[in-house]
Amino acid sequence: MIKRQLFSADLTVAEVLEQCPSTAAVFLKHRMACVGCPMASFETLGASSRVYRVPLDAFLKELKLAAANSN
Repeated sequence: MIKRQLFSADLTVAEVLEQCPSTAAVFLKHRMACVGCPMASFETLGASSRVYRVPLDAFLKELKLAAANSN
């Protein structure tokens, strides 16, 4: 389980995808190229949401829901 607050803006994309693979669907839904990107280890969820113009709060909620539905 992710040790920091689950799905906080400062987590890297790679941390989230490694811990909760089901969240990949959320990135793909928003046409984010984060899945498989070499920068995923460095890019945070907050930065990714800004780059792709996806509202952060809604994005984090979607990630949390995707992770919860995978259990």
